[in-house]
Amino acid sequence: MKKLGVLFMIIVALFALSGCDRSPEGYARVDGVFVNENPIAVAIILGRHANAMAVPDSAYAAIAPYLQRAVYGGYVSLIILDGTPTTVDIVPSNFFEETARNTTVLNNTINSRTTQLLDAISDPSISARRSGVDLLAAMREARNVLTSVAVEGIEEKHIIVVSTGISTTGDLDLRTINFAGMHPPVDSIVERLTHAHGVGVLPDLTGINVTFIGANDGMAAVAPMQEARTIDNIFLGNLWRGIVTAAGADSVNFENASGWNVPNIWIDDIATQFPFVPMVAFANEPTINLSDIFGFDPAAGMAPPYLPPPPAIEIRLGTEVLSFIPDEADFYYEEVAIRALEEYANLLETFFYFYPDERIWVVGTTATSTQGGAGNFDLGVRRAERVRDVLVTEFDIPYDRLLTISLGARFPWIVDAFPNGVYDSPTSQPNRAVWLLTDNEDTEKLNALREADRRGELLPESSARLNALSR
Repeated sequence: MKKLGVLFMIIVALFALSGCDRSPEGYARVDGVFVNENPIAVAIILGRHANAMAVPDSAYAAIAPYLQRAVYGGYVSLIILDGTPTTVDIVPSNFFEETARNTTVLNNTINSRTTQLLDAISDPSISARRSGVDLLAAMREARNVLTSVAVEGIEEKHIIVVSTGISTTGDLDLRTINFAGMHPPVDSIVERLTHAHGVGVLPDLTGINVTFIGANDGMAAVAPMQEARTIDNIFLGNLWRGIVTAAGADSVNFENASGWNVPNIWIDDIATQFPFVPMVAFANEPTINLSDIFGFDPAAGMAPPYLPPPPAIEIRLGTEVLSFIPDEADFYYEEVAIRALEEYANLLETFFYFYPDERIWVVGTTATSTQGGAGNFDLGVRRAERVRDVLVTEFDIPYDRLLTISLGARFPWIVDAFPNGVYDSPTSQPNRAVWLLTDNEDTEKLNALREADRRGELLPESSARLNALSR
């Protein structure tokens, strides 16, 4: 069933190549034989191991267009992702030779070769053999493949990654990172990898395009017992985007595929197909539980006989959640940021349904590298307004119920980024955020903010805005 679906897609794509009186686009005749004028080289990193969902048909279908451009005059290599990634030989000798002398033969050759490689790549007997996952090592292996003599003369190069992104060994072992309370800043992890051992451990991906194929957030879905929420997948996507960008790749893209619903099962047996993968403990705030917040079940569609006072909401939306570009109010990846805000938009929609006269402060806070510094007030304004605009335009949250304000780096719950008298950037990361705070007397951070205003500790612009909008 899988191959028939993919084959149909290929046939449709190749139909445009038909025609007997001219060369198909991208192909030219040389000595009577069609030559691919724009071949590509592809290295596929396939994560088929325990704690991950089985790769669905749609993911293989997403790989097919790359194969279609590579199988005639190009190059394809498969790298199986585990604790020690290795290249798997799935291509017969002379597989990529250009031999077609007419369009019918050309179509049939590309079609049959693409199907043959899809069959080889999706063969369930090809799976991880060693415990653990080292995606960074697999990237290095892919880079070595794409710079080898075998691909000499091929200018366009691609690495296709099908992986959860959860590395558990090697230079990037996520088990060694403390996730308590929040995700660590991506920039600090990338910086460490860039300078590790004095020379860095990132592969040189110059001239290579990298595409991740996965679930809603670009990374492949995990399976029990590993746990990862949407916010964890967003972090992983941002992490690998940062790593690939720092490695100098020409581009990094994320493609979604559906159907990640069959887990690869690890069995405690020496002959198991899927070896054990150590689990990473993502310790984040729990998923929003509306019943806990409101004191009743909003899913019932109506309030209890006596509606309780509006709840206090204090939510931090850090750059690791919203993937803000450093020092800008734009997102690295718009769709990911919108998905990240959806859960909070659902909370606000419920809140305003039961409490239509209440308001929410959208508060921008920034870090400062100077003790007692004011931070970037303008950046705080623009990020708060960016979050407000997404909530309004994408999720229909009422505009007049959202109050935007920037505090720069002058706010009472700021984290001290000078623990030893010297600025520490990772420590300051929690200060780079947009907060959602309910406008009521039970919201502790808002109370602290107003108290700080009475003491004259806020920036003048913040104080003026706070007082102008206060009830």
